[in-house]
Amino acid sequence: MIALNLILAAFLLHDPHGDVNVCSCDAAKVHGGWCQPHSAGYFAGLSFTSKQLADMLDYHGHSVSIDKTKCPTCRDMIRSGGYCDDCHMGFVDGKGYFSRLCYQIAKGKPIDPTAPRKPCCINAGNNASSGAGWCDTCKSGIVANRLYTDHADFKQTVQAVEVFHAAILKAPQCEGCAVAMVADARCPACKITYQNGKPAAPPVATKLQSSPASHNGPVKPATKSDP
Repeated sequence: MIALNLILAAFLLHDPHGDVNVCSCDAAKVHGGWCQPHSAGYFAGLSFTSKQLADMLDYHGHSVSIDKTKCPTCRDMIRSGGYCDDCHMGFVDGKGYFSRLCYQIAKGKPIDPTAPRKPCCINAGNNASSGAGWCDTCKSGIVANRLYTDHADFKQTVQAVEVFHAAILKAPQCEGCAVAMVADARCPACKITYQNGKPAAPPVATKLQSSPASHNGPVKPATKSDP
């Protein structure tokens, strides 16, 4: 598992050409990002106020080197695309993403949210937290202004956005837990490890099964009855 502090350090937002004092909300709502003047972040169709969440999100992916990548699964996926469950890292078009959320969003095709939609798509059921809907007629679904034609990808993206929504709600209580929920990592403050947005079950300690005698006292040896 990738250490949480490394994730935070790797993805600190930095724009050497931008003015942090100028509102960037409009651009961030479309492309994802953080608006410094308003202390507001936007990604996957959701808004949030946790700077730690903003810093760990890999909005647009990053360059990766096959030669410097040790994991054989990751090396293969840099070429072919996919998500490595061991490293919690996904790859799309040769770029790396350090969370299931960012990986799934990257797999979708960006669409214009203001473009008119077909009546069948408008009537498709929407998920409350992710704002997602799948159209059985068109065999496609929309999540956070991204189009998906593979139903499995659509469902995984909905789940990832739901975890992100839960993390946003968790952030006021503990930002470390919020980051760990999205990254499948461990909160350094609360010492809680998260998997798929929920605390991972602790390993079950194996115990030797005691014989009934240990609970009821020693068993007396059987004796033969006198003739």
